[in-house]
Amino acid sequence: MKKNLVAFIFFISSCSVFAKESVFRLFPIPDSLCLAGAVAAEISASCMPHPDINSFSKSDINSFDRKFMHDYDFNLDVAGWVLIYSLAGGQLALNFTAERNEWFTVLVMSVQTILISDSIKNFVKRSVGRERPYTYYSDYPDRADSSESFMSGHSINSFAIASFSSYVFSQYYPDSSWKWCVTGVAFTLAGLTAYSRIPAGCHFVSDVVCGAVTGSAIGFLVPYLHKKAADRKNRNIPEIAVLPQGFSIRLNL
Repeated sequence: MKKNLVAFIFFISSCSVFAKESVFRLFPIPDSLCLAGAVAAEISASCMPHPDINSFSKSDINSFDRKFMHDYDFNLDVAGWVLIYSLAGGQLALNFTAERNEWFTVLVMSVQTILISDSIKNFVKRSVGRERPYTYYSDYPDRADSSESFMSGHSINSFAIASFSSYVFSQYYPDSSWKWCVTGVAFTLAGLTAYSRIPAGCHFVSDVVCGAVTGSAIGFLVPYLHKKAADRKNRNIPEIAVLPQGFSIRLNL
């Protein structure tokens, strides 16, 4: 009798472990296809030829962007790279605040987010072929990407990381006051990264704004879709609880 009781309790405990709800869920086939497609898009975009630099005058630029354009500043250009790598490092560290069994899920979503945002950035840059602000000044740096101003890669990637980090952390710790700190720091770093590209002479304001909006949308949508998938799965998981009078099973339909 005692052995049967122990076996029954062990069975109930096992069910409870397997019934534990996941915050996000991966789909092997769709996610594999998504990753493969994102990698293919990234490679294809990188193989596109760099647009030629055209000779334009400042009067050809819209009045809003013209007010805030700058000559090239090497130090601010480097600062932009330091900021975005700092943001990426913070994102990597935040991945490990999740439960260990969800590290792989968060890592896959992170890779999807970066690949999608970066491939979109490369396609748009090389399709539009907009000259960077510094090309309208004398003695600008001779770089292959001088005609790839729109849209800002630093902006789309930094805001994708900030949006992703903020959403994922808030879903894992919805009751934690730290989620506001994570969100504030992430978007502050993203904002500084994007802003630094304007006085550095690397981007127009419109390049930065479009990149920030696009990146924020991608960083939110990737984990959001995986969250909805987990919610649908969790509704069909039986909840088993041990009670003094026995045990109960509840199935959410």
